[in-house]
Amino acid sequence: MIRHCCALLLLFLIAEPSVAQGHAANGYVFGTGGPGLIHEFGNGIGVRPTFGYTRTTTTSGTTTSTTQSWSLAVDVPKYFDSHDGVRPYVAPRIAYTNQLTGSAKQELWTYGAAVGASYAATQRFSVFGDMGLTYGTQKVTSNVVGTIWATRSALGIVWYFGQ
Repeated sequence: MIRHCCALLLLFLIAEPSVAQGHAANGYVFGTGGPGLIHEFGNGIGVRPTFGYTRTTTTSGTTTSTTQSWSLAVDVPKYFDSHDGVRPYVAPRIAYTNQLTGSAKQELWTYGAAVGASYAATQRFSVFGDMGLTYGTQKVTSNVVGTIWATRSALGIVWYFGQ
């Protein structure tokens, strides 16, 4: 956990804040990974944290079970030169998911990378999409029970605000 925080802190220290490629540097993200924010630095690097929460209740006969899950993911897209409003990027990603069902707790850390593109429809609105590969480890009540290799994809919109 400390390694993850140090890596993100290093990104913030390296990057200098400024307006990125002619549009505002901050925005709201609405996408398949959940709602979030984006901050784009002037050197072509961005930080895109997203958040998620679900609560599911199932009933079978007289038994009711409730599952709560929350997640936090951070993508760090590195943008390349824009052509006709399209900016390709590569994005490493780290994500944490915590799920609680009754007294059973599951944790999932995933690490991955994706390639994608962002299209600036206007100065304040863009759409993005990416796809990539993810590796993860799953723990159930402090015991590692498995590893995961998976593909992932994301689609979303960004509404930029302020400067």
